[in-house]
Amino acid sequence: MKNGWDHPWKIIGVLSSVGLELFLLIIGGAWIGRYFDDRLGSYPIWTAIGLVGGLLVGIISTAMAIRYLRGK
Repeated sequence: MKNGWDHPWKIIGVLSSVGLELFLLIIGGAWIGRYFDDRLGSYPIWTAIGLVGGLLVGIISTAMAIRYLRGK
């Protein structure tokens, strides 16, 4: 069955890259939000929005990667 899950090193590589991508998107969203908070003087509103936005984009990206590997 060629669905992308037949080799253990491929699974390890995908899971580690998904974890790193999720981490970077969350941190990046929070960093961009903090930048806007510093510029607009509205701390912590934009930081929270960036954090949640990064989390949502990370979850969507993770779901897309898993869906691709499952062959759907």
